[in-house]
Amino acid sequence: MSEEVRFFLRTALYTGLIAAIYWFVSYEWAGTVLLIFLFGSAIFFVAVATALVRMARLQRASESGRGVVGALRALVGSEDEPGVEPQAPLEIAEDRFPTRSIWPLASSVATALVALGLIYGPWLWIPGAGLLVASGLAWTTQLR
Repeated sequence: MSEEVRFFLRTALYTGLIAAIYWFVSYEWAGTVLLIFLFGSAIFFVAVATALVRMARLQRASESGRGVVGALRALVGSEDEPGVEPQAPLEIAEDRFPTRSIWPLASSVATALVALGLIYGPWLWIPGAGLLVASGLAWTTQLR
């Protein structure tokens, strides 16, 4: 298990314990619900990361041609063969990413206009919605 997964597992255990203590000490709903959702999100991350690691092991085993037995051993989490350098399971490959872009700023301004428009009326949220759609499209397609 990688350090990232162990970190979130420790976070889940801590927040689960704190949520139980908080409930029995205060009987306050809002804080208890927030702590339970934090516990659930940490458990969700652990589950997804564990599934991704197992899928990566299975894919490496099938690509290396070890057959069905090697793929099953990789799926259940047996260690890699001795002498083979293991890969970091949660290592993220660098992808094309723009270093400078105006679209995040435009999207945040548009979101603020839409939020304020919900309070002050359609004269503010209609242009905000248009700017939000335009900046969202431009932001997602700027790498093509």
